[in-house]
Amino acid sequence: MKPENPASTLKQQLAAEAARLLCNGDTHDLQQAKIKAAARLCPGMRAPMPDNRMVEKEMRRYRQLFAGEDHQQTRIRLMRQAREAMVFLDRFQPRLMGSIVQDTATPDSSIDLLCHTDVPGEVGVFLDQNRIDYQSDSRLLGFSNDEDCLLPTYRFLAGEQPVQITEVPASLQHHRVVSGNVRQRVETWNRHRLEAMLTATEPTAS
Repeated sequence: MKPENPASTLKQQLAAEAARLLCNGDTHDLQQAKIKAAARLCPGMRAPMPDNRMVEKEMRRYRQLFAGEDHQQTRIRLMRQAREAMVFLDRFQPRLMGSIVQDTATPDSSIDLLCHTDVPGEVGVFLDQNRIDYQSDSRLLGFSNDEDCLLPTYRFLAGEQPVQITEVPASLQHHRVVSGNVRQRVETWNRHRLEAMLTATEPTAS
């Protein structure tokens, strides 16, 4: 039998601890959760940090064990709200990404959308026309054509749920979002995919 790799075992423990911190609301940032987990489990050591996918897998496992039905209800509610936001933003061919897609969302997670435009600032104009108060910022996203872009973002509340829109040039619409040094592809859903997932997730009437 092949012996366990101590570094791999420690990495798994760090992923589980980071997931616990995230699920319990001690932090809402993946990187910060990993740093806190390392400080707790490996004080004074250079820890072998788990990647985001390991932490996200542990978050799903943790919620299945300790949240169960509450987590399922939260996910359904967020998916329904995401669908409403995507219908509202339909002209921009929105795609959903982030914690809802990864099934790592908490009740106060943002609905994270990519919207595609031909003209920079078009999303802001649309929100202004609909009298939606928002905060503008920017975020760096990588794409599968090896391009990294600093893109405008718009944050607002839909009821009490935060929504974040990242405005993506139409020229990048057919390139996948990637993350990390190894440029792993980030899963995103269009509205049809979201509706299919919602149908599969919602309880059926007896």
